[in-house]
Amino acid sequence: MSGIDLAEVVAKLECHGRTAIIEAGSPDMSAVPAQWAAIARSGDAEERRLFALSRWNRDFLDLIPGYAAALRTKLVDVRVCALSGEGLILLYFFDESDPTYSMTIGWDPASFGAKEPIFWETIPAPARTFLREAHAGYTLSGDWEACGMIAPHIMTTLAGAWENPDGIPGWYDTWWPDREPIDSRRLLYVTHSTPDYALSTSPDLPPGQALTYYDGEINVVDFAQELDKIMLTGIRPAVIDAG
Repeated sequence: MSGIDLAEVVAKLECHGRTAIIEAGSPDMSAVPAQWAAIARSGDAEERRLFALSRWNRDFLDLIPGYAAALRTKLVDVRVCALSGEGLILLYFFDESDPTYSMTIGWDPASFGAKEPIFWETIPAPARTFLREAHAGYTLSGDWEACGMIAPHIMTTLAGAWENPDGIPGWYDTWWPDREPIDSRRLLYVTHSTPDYALSTSPDLPPGQALTYYDGEINVVDFAQELDKIMLTGIRPAVIDAG
């Protein structure tokens, strides 16, 4: 796996706690769930990649065609990792240009939690299946929120995520398209590409639609198209057009 130093990867993640890559012969191998055991035991990067992708549901990949293409062409390896406080995760490595790479984390579906998040049904069904069966959260490795979908056990309203659980101050002063404003307490925060570009769903939107907030501007968008675009920014960092 050209250009990726696993010791460097471990060092980057250890700011979150003790970190260890798990492979055949590792002391933690017995803790690896059955669906990931083949990934941990394999000594071949291409084989690990295919084992990991076999867990992704087809209808979710159809929802995000651009990112699905990147999984086929830019994903170069997948590793099982033990991360203190987070349990077992999969690390996805995407080649950008040798020797650089981007790294995404997929959480163990067993970490989904005992309860569904508020407004859970507003997330399209293929994405919900992915979060239940493939990864209970899939984001960039930096802040656990960007360029994917936040772990369901920590999903909350946009107001709660922005530490204003009673409603975001000045929310109704932002620019709204031609529709009634939606209370920030009725938006399920799904992800962001940058901290000021958020994607949320709501029971007050038609199925399949979502709301974006960027620099004081609100837009109603197609959830699948926007999620695909946001996920791709994790591989090809870019400024999202808010228009």
